[in-house]
Amino acid sequence: MKRVLLLIFAVFAYAFYPSDKGDVFKFSKMKKSVFSDDTAVFCSEISGMMYGDDVSLENFLKLNRFENIQISTTNTTNVKYLIAKRDDVLLIAFRGTDNNENVFVDTDTQPEIFENNSSLIVHGGFLKAEESFEKEFLSTDYSDNIAKYKFIITGHSLGGAIAQLFAAKLIYKYGADENNVTVYAFGSPGVGNEEFVKFFNNMNAYLVNEYYDAVPYLTKESFIEFIKSYMTLLNMISEQLAQYVQSVDNFYEPVGDLKIVKDFAFVSQGPSYSDMLNNYVKMLTAHDISNYIESLKVITQNFSSDVIHLRKGWNLVGFGECEFDGGIVWSYDNGIWYTNYKGIGYPLIDKMHSYKGYWVYVNEDKDLNVSDCFTAGAVELSQGWNLVSNVSGSYLDIFDKIDGELIWRYEEGEWSLLIKDNNQTYGFAPIDVLEEHDGFWIKK
Repeated sequence: MKRVLLLIFAVFAYAFYPSDKGDVFKFSKMKKSVFSDDTAVFCSEISGMMYGDDVSLENFLKLNRFENIQISTTNTTNVKYLIAKRDDVLLIAFRGTDNNENVFVDTDTQPEIFENNSSLIVHGGFLKAEESFEKEFLSTDYSDNIAKYKFIITGHSLGGAIAQLFAAKLIYKYGADENNVTVYAFGSPGVGNEEFVKFFNNMNAYLVNEYYDAVPYLTKESFIEFIKSYMTLLNMISEQLAQYVQSVDNFYEPVGDLKIVKDFAFVSQGPSYSDMLNNYVKMLTAHDISNYIESLKVITQNFSSDVIHLRKGWNLVGFGECEFDGGIVWSYDNGIWYTNYKGIGYPLIDKMHSYKGYWVYVNEDKDLNVSDCFTAGAVELSQGWNLVSNVSGSYLDIFDKIDGELIWRYEEGEWSLLIKDNNQTYGFAPIDVLEEHDGFWIKK
């Protein structure tokens, strides 16, 4: 019941003024990350455990080889947050609405300017919550070496909103490489106006929304109509909502009731007015983080694998962020070869990285468990040949994500080929799909 009441309170949390004044911050040409099912599940579990006890959360993080774990709450807004480190990956998570102070954050709808740019207007309460965490983050040693880390930032509901704003601050204010900042937010409300959306669209951000979760759709006209018809006490609020920014179009990847919203800060799709009327109970319960965790696990079971099947001899594969000691490994980056084979004069591979491709030699067929790996960062290409990989459980349309002209894949002793804007394969098998853990050469 508490969560239902908080959901109703959240209706107050959407007052965004559109503006076309000033210049919007410009990104360099993006090299986008790819949605990772495994990382999404991990982040949803972390977001869920943020509502629970600190001991269980800390133990879970230690099992996943995180260290320097800091769990605390902000001084002024009482938002629980987590900072934890694993190698060069920094995990930051925020809890959703869970107390009266958080409700005040949700209902503080006064628009605020984002980083002195009058074009970028954001929700005042969310910004205050982000600023209270930002102040505490700046007191850590991590703030002195932001460029050193790959950030994974996550949260549910209010936590997802704060995650988006802090990620934007890392890039806009502190100069973090946009390819090293990734957001996974669950059931998050919108956080800003259309100009902020344009800015946010360039980030490596994934907003995951249950279809009947009302929170991401609170500015949608059909939901406003639903409020007017069936929640008459909120008529005045719904009329106020109607004047504010409607959201931009989004891309969806439907799996059951779950919609994965890629790259955008707002949600424009969702249930129709009649659909809401017929499923109002679902709308009051779908926001719970446990629904997100279970739905994402279904996706992982259906589309993602924790096992790489290595054949005797050479294999061209990708891992994610993890360690590997099961064979001879070679990698290629920016014109330089790396290996784990010591004593032959080549630079050594310290660990496996997301989106990197690896040649792996094994003496016999073996199944390699990579459940300990996860995705951070983004695809980055140098001019010429690049050895990269698909670490997502989803189909990867590589040309929608990175600027390459030619792809070679090696699998079970056979080469296959894909040439952009050219159907010729010159006698080689064509590449029609890049599966999870496939490594490949791509020429830029």
